[in-house]
Amino acid sequence: MYKHRQHSTWLWAALGTFVVIGLTLIPFLFWLGLFYIGLGFLMLMLFQGLTVETNETHIKMAYGLGVIRRYIKLQDIESVDIVKNSFWWGFGIRRTPKGWMWNISGLTAIEIIYKSSKKFRIGTDDAENLHLAINSMLYQDVGGDLRKKVQSTD
Repeated sequence: MYKHRQHSTWLWAALGTFVVIGLTLIPFLFWLGLFYIGLGFLMLMLFQGLTVETNETHIKMAYGLGVIRRYIKLQDIESVDIVKNSFWWGFGIRRTPKGWMWNISGLTAIEIIYKSSKKFRIGTDDAENLHLAINSMLYQDVGGDLRKKVQSTD
């Protein structure tokens, strides 16, 4: 079992920008100003952090309050590696040249390679522990030989 929450510093800067724009507009365009302030707080609630959890059957990722979330079944995973993202790939939920990525900050990530050969990256500031947690769910030590613990139900 693993659970880690990573917070976003860039989001606070974005919120500040929306609030400043909103406060600047309020004397002239009241409703537009309120819209920008509201949009900033909505972004904060939806994307304030990224929580990653593992259990015996899946990996769960959730942004903010958990409205935006994704589950990955362990039985669908072929392997997991620690990787470095390109700075140009940015943050958030996005498609990269290496597949889909969920990232809140930083460049370190876990790359999940599915049995279908598709790839998915989870940005994290705790890559070693997440990698260990996922691999401990996937593999078991049988007489010094690592064997898959989670088998496909296909």
